[in-house]
Amino acid sequence: MIFETERFVIRDLLASDYEIVHELVQEPKIYQYQVWGPNSKEDTLNYLNCCIAQQSSFPRHNYEMAIIERSTNAFVGTIAIRVKDTINKKAEIGYWVKYSKWGQGYATEATRALLKFGFNQLHLNKISATVSPENIGSVTVLKKVSMRKVGILESDLLVRGVFRDSILLEITNSAFLEMPSDEDYISR
Repeated sequence: MIFETERFVIRDLLASDYEIVHELVQEPKIYQYQVWGPNSKEDTLNYLNCCIAQQSSFPRHNYEMAIIERSTNAFVGTIAIRVKDTINKKAEIGYWVKYSKWGQGYATEATRALLKFGFNQLHLNKISATVSPENIGSVTVLKKVSMRKVGILESDLLVRGVFRDSILLEITNSAFLEMPSDEDYISR
């Protein structure tokens, strides 16, 4: 699995990504709102092995992919789309980007490409995401790609011993088709 954006190659995770994935997920700002982290070496290895095993599933429902910066060939994060309901064609997305790359539009560009993949190649009807209300950066990314807030999931996730709420955002295929083209975003 591979697709490209202006700045990235987005491809399936590989066993050889282990060292960089493990290194990057040690940054507390990466996992502060997540149910995982900090990862042990075994946690990271189990995650990668699971992602790699899912690549041969047919039909495939989980796409956990690496975000590779084209200009440097550097691994800068991961992005995922998980098909949750094949009958109603629904999926959810998630991502994380290397902390030093925050605020540079990386997550927005990769997420926009992932939505395009989900609607055009996977033929989905609706894609959703959940995010901590405190994670302002991620809320901003999801709104920039035209996902709309549809509600709050109270006490949604147990994060380091405390239940936290999640904002639920989503976008439908019809709303995605009404978005400005990639060229419109690039020129802004």
